[in-house]
Amino acid sequence: MEPPNMELNEARGQLQASGRYMLDNDLAWGNAGNLSVRLGPDRYLITASGTHLGELEDDDFVECSFDGPFSGDRKPSKETPMHRAIYEQRPEIGAVLHASPFYSTLVACAEIPLPARRSWVRPYVQRRGRPISSFWRITVC
Repeated sequence: MEPPNMELNEARGQLQASGRYMLDNDLAWGNAGNLSVRLGPDRYLITASGTHLGELEDDDFVECSFDGPFSGDRKPSKETPMHRAIYEQRPEIGAVLHASPFYSTLVACAEIPLPARRSWVRPYVQRRGRPISSFWRITVC
């Protein structure tokens, strides 16, 4: 499948609208989360480090390539390696919206067990040998 191509201004506009939506609907809070969109086969646009998702300006984005270097004066999100890995492994993916909703993060960090209400959830999670609501910290080396 061919990865999508997108113009830079259109990409910024869509990410700005997505950030506002996420904050307005309590899917993210403050600068907890990051957004990116694929610009072409080997390029993507990602929110800069420390940006507030509900108030994204045109200069709150960094253009990156799979080669690693980025353009612009801002530092890209610390989650850039995760976004890059998704785009490299899944060429059909056009955008990544990484949110840290307040209450789900709170529950996960407090290690409060959540029962699986759907029949397909428990076998899926148990196959991986993990409890239902563990908070997994991802370390990028």
